[in-house]
Amino acid sequence: MMFIHIFHKAVVKLLTFNRFQFWNQLVLKLFVKMYHIRLDEAEKPLSDYRTLNEFFVRKLKPGVRQIDRGPNALTSPVDGTIIDYGFLDHDTVFKAKSSRYNIQSMLIHQEYVQTFTPCYFINIHLSPQNYHRFHSPADGAISRLTHIPGKYYPVNALGRFLRSDLYSANERVMMQIETDTFGSLMYIAVGACVVGGIKINKQPPVHVSKGDELGYFEIGSTIILLIENRKTLTFERIHKNMKVQFGNRLL
Repeated sequence: MMFIHIFHKAVVKLLTFNRFQFWNQLVLKLFVKMYHIRLDEAEKPLSDYRTLNEFFVRKLKPGVRQIDRGPNALTSPVDGTIIDYGFLDHDTVFKAKSSRYNIQSMLIHQEYVQTFTPCYFINIHLSPQNYHRFHSPADGAISRLTHIPGKYYPVNALGRFLRSDLYSANERVMMQIETDTFGSLMYIAVGACVVGGIKINKQPPVHVSKGDELGYFEIGSTIILLIENRKTLTFERIHKNMKVQFGNRLL
């Protein structure tokens, strides 16, 4: 456990180091090549990013993501990979790859648990090559925001080995969004190892439109969507391990 925390501090220093521009550009170029990142989608040219951290939180050029504006469409809030999805009731837990999580330990607050038991869920993982800003999946109003302090464990096989309760142990931010089409949504941003923090740029009460930016991770992590059990939902458009982009229709 101690190794993970020391590693986290060391990587954060590397991400924000900007003393030698030549070194930073070399690191950035290696990173882009290693993860096959499309620079043509980035808002700025690579040479304009002073640190690896600045590049992680890069914005996209206008128009490179098409948002499904259909009134009955729930869209992906991020670029990432769908890990799992389905229906949860008070007797079940949800899986993220090989680990299982309890909705009570994830949400903590009883009023959240009551609203979202039972519910539907979609779990989307962001890896280092992904765009790291996250967006609203529907039109609505953010009614509540809760920050749960935690530790930074990697959201991968190592993290699941170190902590069986990985997602409920890591730092997370939970936003409840009220929508006309889907009822209440719980939007959970889960921090991971080498994440310097989860940055939120909306504070309740506030109206949001589908596609509005809600915040960003400072490296890859996970978004979990919980959808109130207001009507029967089907998952015909998605499957496990499916790659999605911000704005793609999920439901």
